[in-house]
Amino acid sequence: MKILKTVIFGFFRFVYFLPVLAVLILLVLLFGHPILGPGLPGSDNPNFITQAAWLFKWFPRIPFWYPQAGAGMSFTASYPILNHLIVVLLEKITSFPIAVVFRVWSLVTIILASVGLYFLTFKLTKNQTVSGLAAIFYLFTPITWIFLLVWGFAADQLSYIFIPPVLIFTFLFLDNYYQNGLTFKTKLFFLFLVVSFSILPLAHPNIFAGLLMFTIILFLIYPLLNYRSKSSIVKQILPLTLISVIIIFLLTFFWTFPYLRYQSAVARGAPVVKAELHYPSFMHESVYPASVFGLTTKTARYESLDDPPQFINHWPWRNVTFTPAISSLALIGLIGSIFFNRKILAFGLANLLPLIIAVLPQITFHLMKFPFSGYFLNWRVAIIPSRFIIPLLAGYGCFVLARLISSPLNLLSRNIKPAFLKLSLKSGYFFLCTLLTLSIAAVILWKFKNPPAYPSFLISYGPEVSVPSGMLDTRNILRTKADNCFSGASLTDVFKENLPLCQNYSLQERFWTSDLIASCKQLSSQNLILSPDLIELCGPNPGPETVERSAKICSQKNKDYQYSVVCSAKTESLWKQLQSFNLISLVVNKDLLNEGRHIFGQSRIIFEELPNRTTSRVNTNNGGLMMVEPFYNDMPQLPVYFNQGTLIKNFWNYQINVFNDKASPWPQDSIVYELSKYFGLEYTLMQESDTPFDKYERADWERIDIFGDESQRVGLWRYNQPAGLLRVTTTPLVLVIGQDKVDGYFRIFHLANLGTLPFEEGLIVKGGAYADAFSAEELKKFDAVVLEGYSYKNQSKGWKILDEYVKKGGSLLINTGWQYSSADWKLSKTPEFFPLKTLEWTDAGMTDNYKNENSAIAGEVDIEKFAPLIYGDKPWSISSSEISDLRDWAKVVISANGKPLIAGGEYGSGRIVWLGFDLPGHIGAYKDNEEEVKLYKNVLSYLLEGKEGRDLSAGFSRNYPDKLEITIKEPSNQKAAIYFSEAYYPDFKAKLVSGNKSENLKVYKAGPGMTLFILPQVISGAKIIYEYKTPISIIIARTISLATFVALIVTILRPSLLRSLIGRLLTEDAKNLKKKFMGRLFASNHDEDINY
Repeated sequence: MKILKTVIFGFFRFVYFLPVLAVLILLVLLFGHPILGPGLPGSDNPNFITQAAWLFKWFPRIPFWYPQAGAGMSFTASYPILNHLIVVLLEKITSFPIAVVFRVWSLVTIILASVGLYFLTFKLTKNQTVSGLAAIFYLFTPITWIFLLVWGFAADQLSYIFIPPVLIFTFLFLDNYYQNGLTFKTKLFFLFLVVSFSILPLAHPNIFAGLLMFTIILFLIYPLLNYRSKSSIVKQILPLTLISVIIIFLLTFFWTFPYLRYQSAVARGAPVVKAELHYPSFMHESVYPASVFGLTTKTARYESLDDPPQFINHWPWRNVTFTPAISSLALIGLIGSIFFNRKILAFGLANLLPLIIAVLPQITFHLMKFPFSGYFLNWRVAIIPSRFIIPLLAGYGCFVLARLISSPLNLLSRNIKPAFLKLSLKSGYFFLCTLLTLSIAAVILWKFKNPPAYPSFLISYGPEVSVPSGMLDTRNILRTKADNCFSGASLTDVFKENLPLCQNYSLQERFWTSDLIASCKQLSSQNLILSPDLIELCGPNPGPETVERSAKICSQKNKDYQYSVVCSAKTESLWKQLQSFNLISLVVNKDLLNEGRHIFGQSRIIFEELPNRTTSRVNTNNGGLMMVEPFYNDMPQLPVYFNQGTLIKNFWNYQINVFNDKASPWPQDSIVYELSKYFGLEYTLMQESDTPFDKYERADWERIDIFGDESQRVGLWRYNQPAGLLRVTTTPLVLVIGQDKVDGYFRIFHLANLGTLPFEEGLIVKGGAYADAFSAEELKKFDAVVLEGYSYKNQSKGWKILDEYVKKGGSLLINTGWQYSSADWKLSKTPEFFPLKTLEWTDAGMTDNYKNENSAIAGEVDIEKFAPLIYGDKPWSISSSEISDLRDWAKVVISANGKPLIAGGEYGSGRIVWLGFDLPGHIGAYKDNEEEVKLYKNVLSYLLEGKEGRDLSAGFSRNYPDKLEITIKEPSNQKAAIYFSEAYYPDFKAKLVSGNKSENLKVYKAGPGMTLFILPQVISGAKIIYEYKTPISIIIARTISLATFVALIVTILRPSLLRSLIGRLLTEDAKNLKKKFMGRLFASNHDEDINY
């Protein structure tokens, strides 16, 4: 009988759910059908499809490396890919083009998310009417649609299908745990909870962070609100919460650890000066209650981020809103839950803190100084729970109002005695309550469907809340018509006085103005005598009575010719539009399998002009082209659309500034020339309106094609001297040792771009922060070593290494003139390889009285054109001493007022040049003084004298992104270097295979963060295998997650087995074995001489 009852109730619930599902599908199609094509709305959506297409190419073997963008990077380690993989899997199953799969699946996920909210609400309320309203309200909120249809944050949007299961299992676990204890069923719900949670980081870290914050609060308050009568509850809350969070983190370690590890590598390639929080900027980039809760549709405008904050949304955030009707109902639902449903109250209260963090940045800003706060305390993360909880509360709010209205009937049914009357009244109460719940929802939604100032035919539910917009328009429900009044670029255009027809809402409601104007022109051209009403209707601003009369005539079957022409401009009623709605026709018009398979407009023909090869690289400064180039072409591109994954951010920013900014602080043409070679560029697609393309022409670039009109013109340019991605050379290598925090390396690289060491004549290699990190033998691989903003781990050890390196023929350039940044800026006694015996921090006065005392090192430079030794209104300080402190082997090169600024000479078999004057810093401070740059070039030339080389023939192949094979095609006859223009990453390992021998190669970072290997003398046919190897730390992280999962399964299914295993580990034999092992371990190290 119980089973039969369950089946009957289940059947009726399923039948009740079906019309709700139909409404949800209809609403999703109504609001979201633009995603089906033929255009692709959502600015960033093409980037998602491009990434998915790349994964599809290699699926099921997922590569770590992505060489197609960012000069080489990993988006599988820096970006969540679960949703990409789902799209890829669906493409494999259906064989439809990946763009088509994405379009359809993106709408399906919104349906599934709303259905998930339906089931969550039902679990909390046992009321299908409330559940249906919550699911519908979810679709009515503009914030549901903005990520997909406006911004194109697809990975974020598609992840929302995972939120309802997490919330449902959280509720089921908490409810069962505090009611029944740790039963098998409770353990099962806990397993489902933590496993569903562990998926979230792979879907999107924002979803994980937002739900984690919400869930922790829910764990703390749910038992207090629902089971506070049990005295033991309070003692269990904190341990249970802590254990659950630890298990979740252990399960997610497989992804979070590699992600954070990769981000640390990204940070090493980022600008040295860490960005500081700027209050006005933070405020401007935030959202506020007035707009989030639909109290205003105004937007904040500002010329600069330094302007005072305006506490309403600015234009891009205008649709981060829940609309006033849904917000008001949610507040009612929260208040009502205090009296009627403590489970919903717990969910509502748990959402308050994240919501406050999201909409009150005045508070949040002061919390951003804490570690990892950026992952949690931003509005995009904190508002995630509200996307579901506010519609849930709104649905419940309708029920609360209905329950209050029908409460007399409920009270009467409780107090009446006769069973028949009691049942009748109770049934009537339930029926009335349901009817009132639906009626209240309908009335409130219709009453507050838009702001009072807006025309009645525009409804601010769905994708957008403000005009000009894609608001739901009852005249144009499927958005098949173009509207010149209520769509466009400026919110205020609709209300301008020079657009009277747009302000004539009576006319706008009944006629399409553009069609009406065309019809009136047609009648005017025929010289017909028009009726007074038609004359007024075709006039500048017809009155409402005339408009209404004309519309009624248009509704008649028999009308004269004049009205037949005019009535072709009449709008259709909502009912008529729905009657003519045809899903098949809609899909056909989307052209899904033709235009819908593309992710770009007609400009994709640009990529047909771009050679489809992988030996060189293309650059672009156009965001749209940047997203889709890897989709349409195999040529790697320098930029990457999502810059959180690039490993060369500092140098990429430098390149962008040099190539694209007309007001760049580095205007020299030589930098364009040099960076083009270092980055392996051969082509560029440039938005020419904002680009200094005359600089390109002077750097030997030429335009080969042009696309688009004058304002949006895109030029395809080719570099006439491309170096390609691969260079094998015997030219000099210069190792630069300097700390990242002061970025000494960038200084020297920039000087090289100015001509101190051109790409063809040598390569700049990054050597890290510490001069003692290399042995003298390793330093011999380099033709010169530059110490710029350097440090030591052990100073005496470092001096010994450098002394040995130079004595054995090395060349050293050491700058001590950078106070605090260079380790040796002040020394009472210098090592023997320093030209001066002592160094003190001093100055030579505010002077430009320079003297070239050694042209053999300084070369022929015009010292009269050197900038003065002045810093602001003070002398430029130097690290120096008296000439009498000069060592016998050294000579002064440049002096000022008798103070040595530069000195050097031959030391042992090598050469040294010392800078007590921070020449690179002085060059930069005085806008790259040309004569000082020339001096630096001459100094390097002195150090590299006689060290020349040539490029060797070589090629490379890549059958899988994680493995590169380079083949040397001619013998080197000496040491050689391979420069591969792809970002350095420490987990790639290199191996030289020559004949029957192989040896591991050290990998260096060179140029703008690229990869370099130094080879011994090699023969023709030698190969270098450069391959990604998963590090042991990541293997351990994955093992931890797997072991945690297995332990959970064992705990649920065979807890006795786990207890037995733990007990065995704690036996006396195990303890003795541990003691014996540890004794041997420490004994083996007892006599070692350990140096720190």
